[in-house]
Amino acid sequence: MISRQHAVIQQITENDNKSRKRKLGSEIEWEIIDKNSLNGIFVNDVKVEKKILKNGDVITFGGGGKLPLGTLRQQPHSVFKFTF
Repeated sequence: MISRQHAVIQQITENDNKSRKRKLGSEIEWEIIDKNSLNGIFVNDVKVEKKILKNGDVITFGGGGKLPLGTLRQQPHSVFKFTF
């Protein structure tokens, strides 16, 4: 099961100064943030803690266990795989 306890996808705004926040013309940017989930999140098969998303990115929830960030792991049969 996936819930907002595992990760959050949020819009990046110009007023948010925690990291490189910007708007590109009329294009809105989004980021995904792992909220210390047990099994992690992957963007394009790479385990991440936080990542700015682009159209076509593939997000997979879980399957990472204790793998370190930056680990490449393909999970072609995951039911928790979504295209952004």
